[in-house]
Amino acid sequence: MENTKLASLLNSFSATDWRLFKDYVYAPFFNKSEKLQLLFDHIYQYHKRTNSFPNTKLIWKKIYRTEAYNKRRMEALQTDLNKLAEGFIAYQDFREGNKGLNYKLHLLRAARKRELDKVFSLTQKTIDKQLAKLSWKTPDQLYFEYLLLLEIDYMNMEKSNTPRNLNGMIEKLIESFVLNLLYKYCTLFNRKRIINLKLSVESVDPLLTYLNSTDFSHIPPILLYKKLLLSLLEPHKEPLFRAFVEQMDLLIDTLPEEQLYVLSIFRLNWLSKKINDGYSEYQQETFNFYLLLLEKDRILTPEGILRLGSFKNIITSALRLGKLDWAEKFIHQYKNKLPEHSQEASYRYNMAAIHFAREEFRAAVELVKEVKFNFLPYNLNKESLLLKSYYELGAIEDMTRVSNRFDKYIRNNKQISKEIQFQYLNFIKYIKKISKIERGNQLKINILEKELQKQKQVFHIAWFYQKLAQKK
Repeated sequence: MENTKLASLLNSFSATDWRLFKDYVYAPFFNKSEKLQLLFDHIYQYHKRTNSFPNTKLIWKKIYRTEAYNKRRMEALQTDLNKLAEGFIAYQDFREGNKGLNYKLHLLRAARKRELDKVFSLTQKTIDKQLAKLSWKTPDQLYFEYLLLLEIDYMNMEKSNTPRNLNGMIEKLIESFVLNLLYKYCTLFNRKRIINLKLSVESVDPLLTYLNSTDFSHIPPILLYKKLLLSLLEPHKEPLFRAFVEQMDLLIDTLPEEQLYVLSIFRLNWLSKKINDGYSEYQQETFNFYLLLLEKDRILTPEGILRLGSFKNIITSALRLGKLDWAEKFIHQYKNKLPEHSQEASYRYNMAAIHFAREEFRAAVELVKEVKFNFLPYNLNKESLLLKSYYELGAIEDMTRVSNRFDKYIRNNKQISKEIQFQYLNFIKYIKKISKIERGNQLKINILEKELQKQKQVFHIAWFYQKLAQKK
């Protein structure tokens, strides 16, 4: 049953999920079939021992003993268990989703319909207390507040002549919609730089007009995302970015994990763009921000996982400042925090980056030349690292082979934005040019130097200036 829909679903379970699902399968309210209980038991025990799933014929013998194997009946039994598993994950989301507020809202609604006034009142107070503790509200939570006001309004209409709070409901709907729009626009304009997207600045004008004419000072998420959006629309205007950073720093201790991660990406992408454009003074600011996240213990996900992009970017930031020993210590300290399926490849790439920084170019090549990633930024960085390593080794034939392969990969990959594609293609073009310049040929050195100064849109531009200086 390895490649079945049921196996795929069960593979997503944590140890806690397995235990809770067992209770679910044995609860008569959800399941009265003893055969399904037996099926679950055999799958559960087998998976605990082997971390895999048993053969369906083996399961059949455990359940039906001497009966001849019937494929259709076995498939039907698996389908029924799969439906139970789907019901279980839906139930878990219902109970725990939106910090348990969705469940409480349904309880409130049920109490109103059954005219259980005391239950309604107590549930409303519980919800109000929980909402008061939220330091940050998502679009879903703002929409939840609208639904809460709607239930209270229905209750008041049924029980008294209390005036309807229509303005309050409309305000909550608008707040939820505006924050949702800000989330989506910020994500789109951030991704536009990396991934090819058709998106015009003018499409945001109606939202900005409304934001500028409406007071949202009581909703910090809207204030923060508005400043972020303005900085994304005009990334060349540093004061807009600084306004976003200042607002983020004021709220950083109250930001939920997921929001902190998302906002950190926006912040670091802006700094990274400046660094890639040759402004090295932003390197220390980048590293300091990572140190801040580490000191506050805010670098891991709530599940204790370090994301691949964060791992690589922290090490890159340290290497740019020459903190090689710090970077190597960080790799060994955090490599086991990476997603398990990517630990080895990520470790090899980042150790190769350290070897390159130490001018151990052959070691860098050996670590990454056969490594393949499913993560686009790693693939781009790996190929550029290989090219620079082969250049340093004087292995021009290998460098040419990799550059041709890399050129084809960039041109054919539709996920890569025009801007990123242009910068990497320029990188390939100029590494080929610089490899053909003889040491001391001042005329060719000056020509290429002027080209780079004029072009600017080249990845690793600081490295090119360094190599040109060595040829003088």
